[in-house]
Amino acid sequence: MVHSGGEATIGPVAVSRKIRQAMEAAVADHRAGCLEAAIAGHRKVLRFHPTFPQAHNNLAVALRAVGRPQEAAASYRRALESKPSYPAAHANLAGTLLSLGNHQEGLRHAFEAVRLEPGNSAHLQMLAGALRTMRFSQASP
Repeated sequence: MVHSGGEATIGPVAVSRKIRQAMEAAVADHRAGCLEAAIAGHRKVLRFHPTFPQAHNNLAVALRAVGRPQEAAASYRRALESKPSYPAAHANLAGTLLSLGNHQEGLRHAFEAVRLEPGNSAHLQMLAGALRTMRFSQASP
Protein backbone atom coordinates (compact mmCIF):
# COMPACT_ATOMS: atom_id res chain seq x y z
CA MET A 1 0.00 0.00 0.00
CA VAL A 2 1.59 3.25 -1.19
CA HIS A 3 0.81 6.33 0.88
CA SER A 4 0.82 9.75 -0.71
CA GLY A 5 0.34 11.22 2.70
CA GLY A 6 -1.98 14.18 2.09
CA GLU A 7 -0.92 16.56 4.87
CA ALA A 8 2.01 14.51 6.06
CA THR A 9 3.54 15.07 9.44
CA ILE A 10 6.53 13.67 11.24
CA GLY A 11 5.83 13.90 14.93
CA PRO A 12 4.59 17.42 15.55
CA VAL A 13 6.40 18.90 12.52
CA ALA A 14 4.71 19.27 9.14
CA VAL A 15 6.68 17.95 6.17
CA SER A 16 8.14 20.71 4.03
CA ARG A 17 6.65 21.55 0.67
CA LYS A 18 9.82 20.32 -1.08
CA ILE A 19 9.57 16.89 0.56
CA ARG A 20 5.84 16.67 -0.07
CA GLN A 21 6.31 17.52 -3.76
CA ALA A 22 9.08 14.93 -4.13
CA MET A 23 6.88 12.34 -2.39
CA GLU A 24 3.90 13.12 -4.63
CA ALA A 25 6.09 12.78 -7.73
CA ALA A 26 7.44 9.42 -6.55
CA VAL A 27 3.92 8.16 -5.80
CA ALA A 28 2.76 9.33 -9.24
CA ASP A 29 5.65 7.45 -10.85
CA HIS A 30 4.71 4.33 -8.89
CA ARG A 31 1.06 4.56 -9.90
CA ALA A 32 2.11 5.04 -13.54
CA GLY A 33 4.14 1.84 -13.35
CA CYS A 34 7.50 3.62 -13.52
CA LEU A 35 8.87 1.68 -10.57
CA GLU A 36 12.57 2.47 -10.98
CA ALA A 37 11.71 6.18 -11.16
CA ALA A 38 9.53 5.75 -8.06
CA ILE A 39 12.43 4.07 -6.23
CA ALA A 40 14.72 6.95 -7.17
CA GLY A 41 12.06 9.44 -6.09
CA HIS A 42 11.52 7.81 -2.70
CA ARG A 43 15.28 7.75 -2.16
CA LYS A 44 15.36 11.47 -2.98
CA VAL A 45 12.72 12.08 -0.32
CA LEU A 46 14.80 10.09 2.16
CA ARG A 47 17.86 12.24 1.39
CA PHE A 48 15.78 15.24 2.50
CA HIS A 49 14.38 13.44 5.54
CA PRO A 50 16.04 10.07 6.32
CA THR A 51 13.53 9.08 9.00
CA PHE A 52 10.31 9.77 7.05
CA PRO A 53 8.33 6.54 7.63
CA GLN A 54 5.94 6.91 4.68
CA ALA A 55 8.89 7.30 2.31
CA HIS A 56 10.52 4.14 3.68
CA ASN A 57 7.21 2.28 3.34
CA ASN A 58 6.66 3.51 -0.21
CA LEU A 59 10.24 2.70 -1.19
CA ALA A 60 9.75 -0.80 0.16
CA VAL A 61 6.51 -1.28 -1.78
CA ALA A 62 8.32 -0.34 -5.01
CA LEU A 63 11.34 -2.52 -4.18
CA ARG A 64 9.11 -5.52 -3.57
CA ALA A 65 7.25 -4.86 -6.83
CA VAL A 66 10.53 -5.06 -8.79
CA GLY A 67 11.51 -8.33 -7.09
CA ARG A 68 13.82 -7.06 -4.34
CA PRO A 69 12.04 -8.36 -1.21
CA GLN A 70 15.11 -8.39 1.05
CA GLU A 71 15.70 -4.68 0.41
CA ALA A 72 11.97 -4.07 0.84
CA ALA A 73 11.97 -5.78 4.24
CA ALA A 74 14.90 -3.61 5.35
CA SER A 75 13.07 -0.46 4.27
CA TYR A 76 9.85 -1.51 6.05
CA ARG A 77 11.95 -2.05 9.18
CA ARG A 78 13.38 1.47 8.85
CA ALA A 79 9.82 2.83 8.59
CA LEU A 80 8.95 1.01 11.80
CA GLU A 81 12.08 2.30 13.55
CA SER A 82 10.81 5.82 12.87
CA LYS A 83 7.15 5.05 13.61
CA PRO A 84 6.57 1.77 15.48
CA SER A 85 2.80 2.33 15.42
CA TYR A 86 2.59 2.41 11.58
CA PRO A 87 0.02 -0.30 10.72
CA ALA A 88 0.56 -0.28 6.93
CA ALA A 89 4.30 -0.86 7.37
CA HIS A 90 3.60 -3.76 9.75
CA ALA A 91 1.15 -5.29 7.26
CA ASN A 92 3.47 -4.78 4.31
CA LEU A 93 6.43 -6.20 6.21
CA ALA A 94 4.29 -9.17 7.23
CA GLY A 95 3.48 -9.95 3.60
CA THR A 96 7.09 -9.59 2.56
CA LEU A 97 8.38 -11.80 5.37
CA LEU A 98 5.76 -14.46 4.65
CA SER A 99 6.79 -14.49 0.99
CA LEU A 100 10.39 -14.97 2.11
CA GLY A 101 9.42 -17.91 4.33
CA ASN A 102 9.93 -16.04 7.61
CA HIS A 103 6.57 -17.10 9.00
CA GLN A 104 7.09 -16.38 12.70
CA GLU A 105 8.16 -12.76 12.23
CA GLY A 106 5.61 -12.27 9.46
CA LEU A 107 2.85 -13.46 11.77
CA ARG A 108 4.05 -11.13 14.53
CA HIS A 109 3.84 -8.12 12.20
CA ALA A 110 0.43 -9.22 10.87
CA PHE A 111 -0.88 -9.36 14.46
CA GLU A 112 0.57 -5.93 15.16
CA ALA A 113 -1.10 -4.41 12.10
CA VAL A 114 -4.47 -5.78 13.25
CA ARG A 115 -3.86 -4.60 16.82
CA LEU A 116 -3.15 -1.09 15.56
CA GLU A 117 -6.08 -1.00 13.08
CA PRO A 118 -8.55 -3.69 14.14
CA GLY A 119 -11.21 -2.65 11.64
CA ASN A 120 -8.92 -2.78 8.58
CA SER A 121 -10.08 -5.72 6.46
CA ALA A 122 -6.80 -5.89 4.50
CA HIS A 123 -4.88 -6.35 7.76
CA LEU A 124 -7.35 -9.03 8.89
CA GLN A 125 -6.93 -10.85 5.58
CA MET A 126 -3.14 -10.66 5.94
CA LEU A 127 -3.38 -12.15 9.43
CA ALA A 128 -5.70 -14.92 8.25
CA GLY A 129 -3.32 -15.75 5.41
CA ALA A 130 -0.36 -15.76 7.80
CA LEU A 131 -2.17 -18.13 10.16
CA ARG A 132 -3.09 -20.46 7.26
CA THR A 133 0.51 -20.44 6.08
CA MET A 134 1.75 -21.25 9.58
CA ARG A 135 -0.74 -24.08 9.97
CA PHE A 136 0.17 -25.65 6.64
CA SER A 137 3.90 -25.22 7.13
CA GLN A 138 3.71 -26.92 10.54
CA ALA A 139 1.59 -29.77 9.12
CA SER A 140 4.13 -30.52 6.36
CA PRO A 141 6.76 -33.18 7.08
